[in-house]
Amino acid sequence: MPHVVHARSEIDPLSCLDLIESLEVPGKSDVELDCCDIVFIDSSGLLALVEAQAHLASEGRQLILRNPSRPLARLLELTEMVDRFEIRQS
Repeated sequence: MPHVVHARSEIDPLSCLDLIESLEVPGKSDVELDCCDIVFIDSSGLLALVEAQAHLASEGRQLILRNPSRPLARLLELTEMVDRFEIRQS
C-alpha cells in the first residue's frame, strides 16, 4: 500500500522544497501524492515532481499522482510529461 502525501494548493519556488521533503518517505512503499487541491503549479513544481520521481525510482519505488487537479493536468499535457508519471483517479 502506498504512503499518501497531500499536496499544498500552490507549488511554486517558495514551496517546492517543502514538497520534495514531504515526498522523501522512508521505507519500501511507493509514494502517492494527492494532487486534488493544487490550484497553482509552475515549472519549479514540475521539476520537484521529476526529481522526487527520480529519487524514488533509484530506490525501486514509484511516485503516483492521484487525482491531478486541472492546473497540474494542464501542465503535464503542455510539457508532454503525462506519460512520465503514474496517474490514478479515485
